[in-house]
Amino acid sequence: MANVLQLKRGTTARRLTYTPAPGEPVVDLTQNKLYYGNGTTVGGVAIEAEDSSKVFRVLPLSTAQAYRDLASFYNSAGAINGAIVIHLPASKNTASTMMQIKIKGYNYLTSTGAFELLCGFYQYGSTNIAQFSAALLGSFPSDQVRYAKAADHTVIILGDVNTTWAYPNIHIPEVVCSYSGHTDWENGWSITIETDLSAYTVKATPDVYGGPRAKTADVLTTARTIGGVSFNGSANINLPGVNTTGNQSTTGNAATATKLATARTINGVSFDGTANITVADATKLPLTGGTISGSLNVTGVLGVSSFSSAGAYSFLNGSAAQSINIGGLLVSNSYSDADRVPVNGAYIKGQVESTGGFIGSLTGNATSATSANYLTAVDNRS
Repeated sequence: MANVLQLKRGTTARRLTYTPAPGEPVVDLTQNKLYYGNGTTVGGVAIEAEDSSKVFRVLPLSTAQAYRDLASFYNSAGAINGAIVIHLPASKNTASTMMQIKIKGYNYLTSTGAFELLCGFYQYGSTNIAQFSAALLGSFPSDQVRYAKAADHTVIILGDVNTTWAYPNIHIPEVVCSYSGHTDWENGWSITIETDLSAYTVKATPDVYGGPRAKTADVLTTARTIGGVSFNGSANINLPGVNTTGNQSTTGNAATATKLATARTINGVSFDGTANITVADATKLPLTGGTISGSLNVTGVLGVSSFSSAGAYSFLNGSAAQSINIGGLLVSNSYSDADRVPVNGAYIKGQVESTGGFIGSLTGNATSATSANYLTAVDNRS
């Protein structure tokens, strides 16, 4: 009877409760994988396996696993525009997983060539990406890296729709996953180049450390001029007319100034902004005082509190005298007689002379009467 060799075996849960001795094999019946002991690692160390499509490695830890050679991409075009989009497995869209993703690539341009990008972020739920980073060794045609969400999976976007690539070769050699959703990341990866990114919602845009545009640098890649003086950041510079003797050519207008470069006149009065001015207009009548040398035509109501003139007043329409409609009339050399004016009447302090006679009637007794053409008014009020 042939001898049968049986190895220690059990489910994943059972294996993770046992620490195999150094060199001791253990079969995981849940994963159909072989582990060996080193005397210290709980559950043993996985023996790497190969199949026809990829090689992946699983760490013997309960909260972390490493995978390798998950996806590759190559395009034979010498110049192709678009963003490189790395698609993570849709089956892990909601897995709470801390990700370390290594991306290697080659772009056939002297200024870029080979590069290696290490991406990191925490994915949780179907829409969230947090605690993100990106570090670049070498350079690729764009320094832009974005982590985004499609309808059912997470994506990493390299560059933009207008980024130009030359024979791009992109490979994902290694991914390390940790936290509660660390398992089953070995399938479902893919890489595309796309000119329409409308299907993705960007969740994070990390600063790319070590990229072609560093966060800080001792010198600028391309020197710039400031006021005509070259500046590359390696040393301080002096600007003539600013902090050293000389002139600085400037153009344009100042936002504020204490004096106008060219004085202007306002209604004939010079103004340069250094002091207030008083503007007079001889063609306008002031609100207080003033003399009208010509005629004054009023189509509405004219309100006058008093008249004062060395001459006589005339109310004419052309050369013809006009009637005056007033509520009371005071004819006196003193305004103090104003209280003598009766309602709808007149008080005349002196004589009244008329060449046309009087219309109406006079009442009372006259001690004498003549045909003289004037009346003498007497104040009989007590």
